[in-house]
Amino acid sequence: LLAPVKPIILVSLLLSAVLVFINRRSRGGIMASLLLLIFLAGVIDYRFAMSLGDKLDSFEGSKAVYDCIITDTPVDKGSYVQYEARCNSVVLNNKTYNYSTGVFIKDYGGKSFKYGDRIRAEGVCEDISSPRNPGDFDYRKYYASKGITKVISTYSTVLVSENSTGVLSRSLYSAREKVRTIIYKSLPHEEAAILVGIITGDKSDIDEQTRADYTRTGLAHILSVSGLHV
Repeated sequence: LLAPVKPIILVSLLLSAVLVFINRRSRGGIMASLLLLIFLAGVIDYRFAMSLGDKLDSFEGSKAVYDCIITDTPVDKGSYVQYEARCNSVVLNNKTYNYSTGVFIKDYGGKSFKYGDRIRAEGVCEDISSPRNPGDFDYRKYYASKGITKVISTYSTVLVSENSTGVLSRSLYSAREKVRTIIYKSLPHEEAAILVGIITGDKSDIDEQTRADYTRTGLAHILSVSGLHV
C-alpha cells in the first residue's frame, strides 16, 4: 500500500469493525456498517493493485514469447487486430516465467482468433498510453484497475488450443453476447454501438469520429463500462 494512505485505511477499517459490533442488534446499522467495510476492502484492494510493480515491467522492450488466453471479443483496428487476453507465462532467453496478468495483444500478422483461444505470441510489450492532454480520460489507470497494464505488439502468433476459458467465463461471455445481439436488433447501428459500449464495454463498433467527440467533450469515461453506470 502507498505509505501515507495505509494508516488512514487501517484506522477506518478498525472503526468500521467497531461500528459493526456496536450496531449488532440494529439491522439497519449493521447493514450500513458492513457496506462500509466492503467499500473500504475494495479501496484497499485497488490501492494495493496500483502500488505493485507490474509483472511484465522487466520484459518491456525485449522480444519474448507470451502464452495467452483471449478473454474478450477481438477488435479489428484495420492494420491490426486487438485482443484482450490473460497472459499465463513468458519465455525469454529459453527461460519460462509463470506470470499471470492481463494484457492487450496487437496482432499485425493477419491471423484471426476468437474468444477462448489459447495462443502464443512472439513480440514486444510496452505500457498502455497515458493521457496526451489535460482532462483526457486516463485509460492507463482505468485498465490498470482491471489488471491490464501492457500492450504486446506481434507479427507472429500461433494457436495452441480452443475453448481454454472456464465454464463460468464462457457462460458470462455468452450472456453478454446475447445482450449485444438484442441491442443491435432494437436500435440503429450507430446508437446501438454506443449503448453496447456503455453496457458491456465492447467499443469495437464505435467509429473513431464518435470516440474523438466523446474525448473532446470529456465524456470518454461513459464508454468504459463500470459499476457506476449501474
